[in-house]
Order: sequence, then structure tokens, then C-alpha cells
Amino acid sequence: MSRLLSIVLLLQFWILFCPPLTVAQESDAPEELNSPETSEPDPGDKSPAAAESALAEKWDRLIYVPFRELQKVFDNQDASVVIPYREYMDLIQKYLDAQDRKNGWSPDAVVTSSTYTAVVDRDVVRIRAELQLKVMKDGWVRVPLTFGSAATGKVLPADGSVLLKGTGEGQYELLVRGEGDKKVEIELLASVRTSPESKSFSLKCPPTGISELLFTVPEADQSVTITPLQVLLPFDSSSEKNAGEETTVKASLGSVAQFEVQWNPRAGTKPVMDLLASASTVSTVRIETGLIQTTSKIDYEVLRGELRDVGVLAPLDARIIDVVSSSGRIRSWNVTSVGETHQLISMELISPITDRFQVEVQSERTPTSDTIQIVGKADDGKLQGIHADAVVRESGRILVSTDSSLTTVVKLQSGMKRVDAGAAGKSGSSVRSELQQAWEFSGTTGKLVLQLKPVEPRILVDQTSRLIFDDDELRLSSKLDYTVERAGVFQLQLKFPDSLNIDTVRADGMSEFNVDKAAGQLTLSLTQKRMGAITVEITGHQSFNATEENVESELPTITPVDTERETGRILVYAPQFVDVTTVEEKLVGVFSFKSEDAETVGRAVRVSSWNYTRRPVAVFVRTTPRPAQLSATVATTVRVEPEMTRQNSIITFNIQNAGIDTFKVAVPELVAGDVRFRTVSREHVIQQRNRAEQSVDGWVTWTLVLQNETTGDVRIGVDWDNRSADGEENGDTTPVQNENSPASFRTIPVEPPRVLPPFAADQNERRRVTLTQVRGEIRLLRHESLSIEADSQGDAVEAIDVRELELMDADGYLAYRYFSQPASVAIRVRKHEIHEVVETVVQRSLIEVVTEKQAMASYRCRYRIVTSERQRLRIDLREDCDLQAPTINGQRTTVERATDVQSAEGNEAYYVNISRDDNSGEPFLLTIQFRCPLDGVPYQKRGSVLPLMLPVIGQDDGSTVIQQSILAVWAPKDISFIGDPDRWNQFGRSKVSWFRPFDSPTSESSTSGLNEWLDDQFNGSAEFARQGNVSLYRSVGRQSEVVLTWWNRPFLFLVISGTVILAALILRRTPWENRITMLLLASFLVSVWWLKDGYAALQFLTAAWPGVCIGGAIWFVNLLLGSGGDARTGHSSQAGDDGGGGHSQAVVSPSATSVPDTPASGTQESAVAPKVDATFTATPVVSPAPEVVDAMNKLMGGSK
Repeated sequence: MSRLLSIVLLLQFWILFCPPLTVAQESDAPEELNSPETSEPDPGDKSPAAAESALAEKWDRLIYVPFRELQKVFDNQDASVVIPYREYMDLIQKYLDAQDRKNGWSPDAVVTSSTYTAVVDRDVVRIRAELQLKVMKDGWVRVPLTFGSAATGKVLPADGSVLLKGTGEGQYELLVRGEGDKKVEIELLASVRTSPESKSFSLKCPPTGISELLFTVPEADQSVTITPLQVLLPFDSSSEKNAGEETTVKASLGSVAQFEVQWNPRAGTKPVMDLLASASTVSTVRIETGLIQTTSKIDYEVLRGELRDVGVLAPLDARIIDVVSSSGRIRSWNVTSVGETHQLISMELISPITDRFQVEVQSERTPTSDTIQIVGKADDGKLQGIHADAVVRESGRILVSTDSSLTTVVKLQSGMKRVDAGAAGKSGSSVRSELQQAWEFSGTTGKLVLQLKPVEPRILVDQTSRLIFDDDELRLSSKLDYTVERAGVFQLQLKFPDSLNIDTVRADGMSEFNVDKAAGQLTLSLTQKRMGAITVEITGHQSFNATEENVESELPTITPVDTERETGRILVYAPQFVDVTTVEEKLVGVFSFKSEDAETVGRAVRVSSWNYTRRPVAVFVRTTPRPAQLSATVATTVRVEPEMTRQNSIITFNIQNAGIDTFKVAVPELVAGDVRFRTVSREHVIQQRNRAEQSVDGWVTWTLVLQNETTGDVRIGVDWDNRSADGEENGDTTPVQNENSPASFRTIPVEPPRVLPPFAADQNERRRVTLTQVRGEIRLLRHESLSIEADSQGDAVEAIDVRELELMDADGYLAYRYFSQPASVAIRVRKHEIHEVVETVVQRSLIEVVTEKQAMASYRCRYRIVTSERQRLRIDLREDCDLQAPTINGQRTTVERATDVQSAEGNEAYYVNISRDDNSGEPFLLTIQFRCPLDGVPYQKRGSVLPLMLPVIGQDDGSTVIQQSILAVWAPKDISFIGDPDRWNQFGRSKVSWFRPFDSPTSESSTSGLNEWLDDQFNGSAEFARQGNVSLYRSVGRQSEVVLTWWNRPFLFLVISGTVILAALILRRTPWENRITMLLLASFLVSVWWLKDGYAALQFLTAAWPGVCIGGAIWFVNLLLGSGGDARTGHSSQAGDDGGGGHSQAVVSPSATSVPDTPASGTQESAVAPKVDATFTATPVVSPAPEVVDAMNKLMGGSK
């Protein structure tokens, strides 16, 4: 693209600047060359100067475009074309001329006027178009014409000066030659369109200033309509030959592009006959309150003659809404009154009807009474329905539908027949058949009189009443589900007893409600007339005293008024402190049933449920107060500590029957001022705490008052502390000297708080409360530095196992239980001596070391530590270590050099910040990463030892214990670690690469479980790059260094496999007994070595197996070659040893020396025994024993 852009810019520069340069050069030329005579070369001049001038003109217009990029220039739609301005103007002019011709405007010729003469010939209109043209230039000119769907005939004049050319569908071009005025005649044919009302044709034409139309219909007395029409021109048709048999119209059209002509007869031409017609009427009558709507469809059938005008009779008081016809033949209609009996609807038709005709009349009436007549004539002669006029026979059906708020009763039926509404509805009525009635009638002799009655609403009520007893009132909550049918209602009325006070009223669509207390009536006004479901909710109350004995009262209920049927339920709820019983002999209209409603409402419980199906209803109950029952459990926990004794008691009060808000608790007088009360239950709050002024028998009573009365469980905590320093003053501790122990005991009495009745028996104004039971448990917890013993005081307290505790957690040192008050336990406390313990315990240690063939090693050390240190922890590393920021539980921490301690030679001490929020007994994960220099560059020899320094946690004075340690060492794949280092053991499953003997075995699969072993939830806490093969070692105890023995794997492979191959070569000359013996001995030694050091034995075996395979292959090949040579020689031979001094005897097996008697057929060489030179010195061959040969033959598939 950049190259193409450069070329385009270059061309533009050349076009803009080269012509001025050319002109400048010409201006500098001599005048004789610039003269007009010499500037244009003569065409006949063949001189070189003329040729050069013509060539210069051609080259002036050339544009240079690289041929290689030519196709890209033409393919680019955004490319630019540079042409001379004169050529550009010529192209623009040609384009404008083409557009003018396309739009029908030709400046060379104008159609000044046009005259169209149209004559109807059956279904075709023959049109002669005369066009007057003004041609303004010589030669051929084009005039575009449009005639639409009309077909063209001949064109005049036919002298060749006028031609008609088709350019498209309905599009033509008129070619005219010669200047001046021209007259052109064109014959056209257009089709006649026929409709029931008229006939017509249309023609598209060229717009002209003067346009006239002469239209002739070969029928007399025709009505002609021309569209568009400017003015009708006078035309004298008397001179025409067929003046009485045709109709001619002349009109001026103006400048139009299309005109249309319609014509139809003014009057019928058929002979006049008497009309004979019948009518069938279907009337749909809709009766609403104060309005009767009628829609009548009258179907006329002409039996004879023509139907020109239609008349319909309607009631005198009917308002005619509209008169329509589905066929659209009605020209106009009007309504006139005929005397005092009826109205006449007169309809003028567009054209006469000879077959069938339908008309629809819509009207409405206002009833003057509840009795109406909808068909026939009344006794006074007034017409009451819609009927056809001037027909010989009339029959019909009438469908009557009423509003849902009205009902109709037939008062008089004469000349009418009741039919099925569904069958009558098939005539096209859209009213639902189940809401209408149908009759059939004939003429106006029938009568149908209906009486209208308003539909009374049918009200059904389903009521649910809930009556809830409380301390000082009886609350009523009623829900009434109304079902209103037949007709809607604007208001609802209900009655209630005088003792009931209405609180709230809610209803669907309610605008307001009115309570008449004196009349005991409740009126609900609705926003609109409602039908269907209406829900009403009413709440109220009446006075009630829960403390009175044997009070008999009637339960209040709401009674709906003007209902057809009422069903309901009465549910009675009462709190536990009120006993509600039913007075059976006074029950009226109710029956007991099992309700599925809620069992409780607040604190009230359902005590009875009744249902009823009719009124009257009466339910009487008798109420009696029920005393509250109080029971309590006391769970006391005593924590014995070196300096104090903490006592915590949880008192759980269980209140039944009635709610109370007052509790009394007694505590020892010595701690009455320090006791603390709290609520354990969130839903209860202590509002008051009152202390009694006087103590009773060394106990002080506290009165606790809650915010509200409550039932169920209330949990209150009672806490106090006894300090040992105050024992002498308070008298609650007594030191005792034991003969068997030099330490002394302290005796501490434990007395749980006592639960008392909340009210005295003489408090009549308060609710009666009965304290039924108090039981408790005592649990003793001790500090780890103390030893305690306890004795129960009295028969009420018994010692139990801590696992038998029910009121608190089953743990502790000692436990007791009691079922009555008072209860106490005496505790004897002795303090233990303090012994030193280990400060820091490293539960698990995981050290990962990555070594390479360089002088630096990468370390990642992770320790799972439990320590009592809260601030810092000492760690010793080798000098010159590149230490990264350590982490504790995945969070970075700080480290600093320990300058206040002395570390071992070559090491440096650091302090790691181990401050944390967890408890000191919780283990944490410490991660340290660093790079440490080694002693020289490792792995440069064929084998050596590799000492690795390990970090040291804590001090070496016994305050730090390391339980387990795992060391993972990564080394290059060609390095093998042999043997177990001192105080370390290898473990893990090693993966052996048998087909890559130069790679050492690795324990990569065992490293995946190290994070789980360490319980590292942070997955190492940081990235740690590892490569090569890994070896795992395990140790117990504190280790500061490990020394590993390594060998170069290729060297180890060459040495071990080479040794095995050399041994195989040496042993191949010995008998098989010797070889098998050596193999068994070697296997035994390897097994013993495997038991001692399996990892080292595996290393050597993986390096030796290629040599074992090669040695076995040597023996096998030697076995095959040795047996084959014996078979060919057929006898034993002896050869001296090359070393001299002895002889080797070749033992040939009998099977190899036997020669067959008959030679094999076809083989000449086998018939001649081979010659053996006695002086030939052969290589000694060791042949196996016969039994070994037989075994090998069986192994190889049998003897050949």
C-alpha cells in the first residue's frame, strides 16, 4: 500500500506541474514555432517535424503506471482517476442528458396538446390518441411516452418520419424526424372492468398542457363519470348517425398522467314487473337497566321483479342508531314517522336487487315500566318490534339477553314459539347462549310481553372467629369470606353484641365503615358495586378479669345481615393461667370439631373449637384462674485457681400455667455485695435488682424483676469470686497440715445459690405461684498447678461421675448432685511444686535443598512449632546466607541478627518475630527460604561426599526439642546418592528409569504427600523452584548437618556394567555349574545387601542390569555357536592352549557325533564326510553336558 500511494502521489505531482512546464518551454521557443500556422501540423505533412509535434501531443496525455502494480490499481475501489477538465465536463453533460431522457423531459421536442377519442366496443375500449408536437431541431428527437396497461395499435403518419419504440413495461419512446409542428396519431386498446354497480376503464397518458377526451358508449341513457375532471365540454350528438342509441361525453382533463372513466345505466331497461319478495329477520335484544338495545338483521329474497327501495318498520319510540348493508348497496336512508303507530326506515339502493339482499338495523329504546313488548303490535296498534315492509311473507327469530342484574319473566306469549337458544345463536349472534332466550315468530301477528325484575343478590358467608382470653380483656378476631352472586352490592351490614367494642375493620374495596353502638350494627360501604369474593376482617374486645373465680360469660360473635346462608367456626384460645370450661347446657347451634388452624396465638393455647351452619349461635364458658407453677435447676461451676475461687451458677426457671416477672434468689451474706446477676436468655432482660435489708441465717435475698411476664424457661446467671487473700477476714478458708505431705491444704466451702418463692402467701393481690422443685449440680474445675479434694455436706448432696452431668458439659475434676436446698460442698486445695518444661517443641520439620553444579544451594525449611515464646525465636544459619523474609502461617514476618548470643563457628544467629494472636498452645507453621554457599563446586568428580548445613532452631540447652525431620535433596539427574548418612535413613518409594540407565532413581512420587504430612494449609507459603531427581531422608532429634555420599551416574554405570560384562566374558569358558553357582552366590549377596541398604542396592542394580543383559546375551550366543560347531565336526578335538603348558579337551556330545547312514537326498556335500586335518590347531570349545543340551533343546523348541 505504501508503494502504491507513492506512485499515485507521483502521478498527481506530474499532472499538476508538468503542463505549466510544457507551456513555459513553448513560450521560450521562437515565434515562428508558436504561430498558429505552425502550431498545428498538417495532416498531410510527412515531415519529421510534424511527426514529432503529433507525438508530443500524444505524450502530453500519457500517465505512467507501473505495469507490475497495474492490476492492484484497477482492483482498488477507492483509487482516483485524473482526467482533463474538458473531458470531465463532457461526461457531466452526457450524464445530465441521460437523466433528462429518463425522467421524460426532452428539450428538443414538446407535446403541446393531446386529444383522446374512446369508443366502447363490448369488453374493449378503442382509443385514438392525437398528439400535437413542436420539434425544435432538425434530425431525430426522442419523446418518452407512457400508456400503462393499454395495448398500442398503428402509428400515423406512416411515412417513416415517426417511429414508436418500446423501452419497458408500459414505457415507449416516440422518435420524430424533422423540425416544425407534427401531428401523431396512435391507436390504443384498453380492457373494460365490470363491477356490480358500473363499468370502467383507465389509461396512463403523457402530461400535456391541453388534454381533451371524447367518450362514446353504444348504449342510450348512460351515466358517465370521468376522474379527474376539469370541465365538461358541450357536444352536439344530434348530427350523429346513432344519436338515439349511444351516449357521448366530451371533457377537458387538463395536465394529467392518468384518467379513469366509469359508466352505468340511469334507469333499468328490463320490463317492469310487480315486486314479490320475502324476508327473514334475526333480532338480538339486549335488556339492561333503563335501556333496550336491538340489532336486527333482515335477509330479503326477491322472488319476482326488482327491489329498488327497501322499507323497514320500527317502533315509534325507537331511536335508529345505524342502518348498514354488508354488500354496500345502500345509497342513503332516512326515518319518517307514520302516524302514532310506528316509524318507517326508507333506504335508497344504488342498483336494483334481483336475488338476495341483507340489511342490518341498530336501534335502542327506553322502557317506561317493568313490562315490555319486544315483537308484534300492542293492543293500541303501536308496533313494538323491527319488521320488514312490503313483503309477502316475514319470518324470524328473536334472541333476548339480559344484564346480570335483571331477570325476565314471560307475561304474554302469542304466535311465538320458544326454541333452543344454542340453535338460534348459530345465525351469528355473539351473545353467549346460556344468557339468552330464543323465540321464533311470523309477521307482526305474534306477541311477546316480558316483565323485568331486578336480581336480588345471593350472599353466602363463611366466618372464622378467634376469641383470645388475656389478663384484662377478651379479644375477638373475625374473618368473614363473603361470596356475592347474581347481583352486586354497595354495602354490607353486620350486627354485634352490646358488650363488644369494635377496634378495626378491613375489607376489600371498602371506602368507610360506620359503627352504631346503640343499635349494635356495623355498616361497610364499598367503593363500587361488588360481586364475587369479598373478605372482611374485624377485630374487637370486651372486658374480662382473669383473677376472678368461676366467671360465666357468653362468647361474643359477629352476625352478618341479609345472608342466604352462613357457616363458621369459633376457636377459643386461653393462656395457661386461665382455666376455660364450656357450659354444655347453654350451647346453641354449635358442634365441636377438630380444627387445623394454629395451636397457639402468642402465649395463648387453643382450648376448644366449634363450628356451626346456621343461626342462632350461643357459646357460654366458665373461667377460673390457675396458679403458676415454678421449678428451677441450678448448674454451679466452681473454678479453683491459685489466687481465687470463681463460682458461676446458671439458674434455669421453668414457669408453667401463668406468666410471672419476679424471681427471688438467696446468696451467702459474705458475697452478697459482690454477686453479679445476668440473663443468659437473649429474649429476657432484668429490669430491677433489689437486695433485702436484713439477712436470714447468713443468707441475703435478691429480688429480680423482668420487663415482661413470661412463661417457659428463663435462664439467669449468678456469679461471684472468693479471693484467698480475704480468707482470714471472711473466714471461708482454713489451712490444714497433712502428715503425709509437706504442703498445706486450704479448705473452701462451696454453697450454690438458693431459689425461693417469688411471692409470700399473704400477698393476695399477686398471682399465686407454687415452687414445685429445685435441683442442681456442682462441677469442680481446678488449675493444673493445684490438687483438690471435696466432701459433700449433708444428705442432700451426692457425689457423681462427671460423665453423669446433665445440666452442663460432662467434663471437670469432681461433680455432685442435689435435689433439695440447702446444699454445700467443702473443698480442700493443695498447690503443686513448679517444674521446668520444654519451651519450644518442633513437632515436624521439613527441609528441602536444591543442589546444582554450582557453589550455591537453595533451601526451604518449614517447621510446625509449639512454643511458649510470644515475641521471638532463635534460629542459627550458616554465615553468608542469602536469607529471604520468613513467614508465619503464610503471613510475612521480620527477622533480625542476634548480637546478644554466641553461635557455633561458621554459623550466625537470628531472631524471628513470632508474635501472633493465637494461644501459645496452638501450633504454627514457620517457613524460611535462603541460599547458602557450599564447600566448593559439587558434582565435579566421579564421586565424593556432599556436606549440607541445616538450620538449628532454638538453643542447645534442652529447652528446644525436635521430634521428626524430613530432608528432601534435589540433585542433577546424573548424580546418585548412595547409602544412608549418619543419623539419617532414606525412605520413600523410588521411581527407577530402566531404559535410561544414566538417570538416577528419584522419589518424586513421595514428595507429593509432604505437605499433608506437615499439615501445610498454605501450600509452602511461597514459590520454590525444584529440578532434577530427589532423595528423601528421615531423622529423629536435633540435627545440624548431613553428609551425603554421591557418585556420577554414567561413571557408576560404566564401572558396574563393565565389571558384570567382564565377569561374563571370563566365566563363559567355565562349565555351566560354575556359572549358575556364581549367579546364585551373587543373588544371595545382593539380597543380603538389599536387606541392609535397599536404596544403595537399588542404585547399583539399576546401573548393573544393562551389563547383566549383555553378559547373558554373550552366554546365550556362546551356547548357540558352541553347539553348532560340535555338530559340524562330529568328533572331539584337542588343541593346545596359546599360553602353552597344558591342553584343553573338547567334549563332544554323542548326539552331535552321530552321522546318519544315508545322506540327505539332493545334497551332494552332505554325502561326503568332511576332512579334518590332524595338524589343524582349533580354538578350544567348551561343550555343555548332555543333560544341559537336552534342557536347552526343550527350551528352544526341541532337537533339530
